[in-house]
Amino acid sequence: MSKEMLREGGSPAIPIGQFISMATETNAKALRDPALQKYLKGDPRGKFDVVSVSVFFASETGYYLAHKFDASLALYFTGQV
Repeated sequence: MSKEMLREGGSPAIPIGQFISMATETNAKALRDPALQKYLKGDPRGKFDVVSVSVFFASETGYYLAHKFDASLALYFTGQV
């Protein structure tokens, strides 16, 4: 996208669908991770005070994890343009 913006001097169409697909796949990979699976299945070391979640497409997984671990939810957004 950046190269197109520099070359064309304008704002290209944002590939929203690609962003959503990438975000949901990243969430799925994280949830399948063996270390996270241990915590989800009740490993006593799975106690977290805060779950930090980027406010971006498909970030609902972080909300679920905060609820599951009875942790505070911290939302962040870098606001990069």
